[in-house]
Amino acid sequence: MDGDILINDKSRRRLPLWLMMLIALCGGIAAGLLLGPQGAFALAPDILRPVTDWVMLPARLFLALITMVVMPLVFCSIVLAITESGGLDFLRSAGIRVVVYFVVTTCIAVMIGIGVNAAMKPSAHVPQSWVITQIGSAEEAVKKASGGYAGGKSIPQMIVDIIPVNPAAAVLEQQMLQIVIAALLAGLALAALPRAESQSVISVCIGAQAVCMKIVFWALWLAPMAVFAFLFRLTVETGAGTLAMLSWYVATVLLGLAAIMGMYLLIVAFLARRSPLAFLTAARDAQMLAFSSSSSAATMPVTLATAEGKMDVRPAVARLVVPLGTTINMDGTAMYQIIVALFLTGLLGIDLSFGQTVLLAVTVVAAAIGTPGTPGVGLVILSVILTNLGIPAEAVGIILSVDRILDMCRTVINVTGDLTASVVVERWAQTGAVKAPEIHLQEKTV
Repeated sequence: MDGDILINDKSRRRLPLWLMMLIALCGGIAAGLLLGPQGAFALAPDILRPVTDWVMLPARLFLALITMVVMPLVFCSIVLAITESGGLDFLRSAGIRVVVYFVVTTCIAVMIGIGVNAAMKPSAHVPQSWVITQIGSAEEAVKKASGGYAGGKSIPQMIVDIIPVNPAAAVLEQQMLQIVIAALLAGLALAALPRAESQSVISVCIGAQAVCMKIVFWALWLAPMAVFAFLFRLTVETGAGTLAMLSWYVATVLLGLAAIMGMYLLIVAFLARRSPLAFLTAARDAQMLAFSSSSSAATMPVTLATAEGKMDVRPAVARLVVPLGTTINMDGTAMYQIIVALFLTGLLGIDLSFGQTVLLAVTVVAAAIGTPGTPGVGLVILSVILTNLGIPAEAVGIILSVDRILDMCRTVINVTGDLTASVVVERWAQTGAVKAPEIHLQEKTV
């Protein structure tokens, strides 16, 4: 896939993927406003429900295709990044640097969240009477959003669970961190073997990666329809009244996310020595898909293709940084969680000391890095954090109605963060700080 992914219409005009998705995004919002409960052509609930189900069909097919290939793609990409680029030397020079980079940017994101919340004070703009009515029915909503995830594991058990005892189960359960660890171990083991013994396995990984990227290319033809469907459902299901009540809170989160985006552009300009405008232009496809799907994992194949094909990041770097970033680089999520925690403590009249705020920040950083890749689990982990602050877990239900909108926005930040890290590590490779091969690995993923 060189450059923009192009779609031909009958007039032989060519539209880039990002523009197709932007048109679909606007169309989905417009259709949702017109056909939703408060629209000019509002459909009855018993009609709107099946209409929404059918509209969502291409979106579900798109996510199913991407989900089918993302785990083997992550595994093969990391294995090839290690085996074709110097093994332990590359992992030592690049891996340690990028993990430290991720932790530092996550800490900065949390500090941005604390600062934005202090400046905006969103809890002061929500009536207490509305808060009381919302908490009463929120507990069941939180349970539903969690997908049945059971938290509360001890730290030693969490460390043990990083190792995939059953690799097949890790793939089935979409345990991204376990797959990353397994790929790192497999890549190091293959790099340590004589080339004659490891070449057959490496060839399988090269072929599997090519197959996965071909399926991704096919799936992207559904992307504009998926974007339309996601935005249609979001507009239909989100009530205007709730948005009005939480508008200051939503604005606070969006301001924080914008600040993180500004931080990324500064990093691109001063650390990666690239044009921020050119960077944003190259990132459009991945950002649009991240916004519509709300999933860094589902966007990962496009993120990887963008890093290699449009940002000229060498495959050894992209295939290590992007999968690793998809797993542990969650700056947008970390900032969001700290704002939610401070917002809810403000709503319920709980004053946090400086020490409690610092402890909360440290906990949020750890939670953002270690959050499993299961939909809704972030809300459960946030509930555990809030319980330690004396906030009832069901209070999270207050913000559930607008969580989807903010999830879409923070996923854009998370994906942009992965691309930012890729160009930074590429710059380190160019200066010799990271040992990575100059040549491309076998074949690009795009």
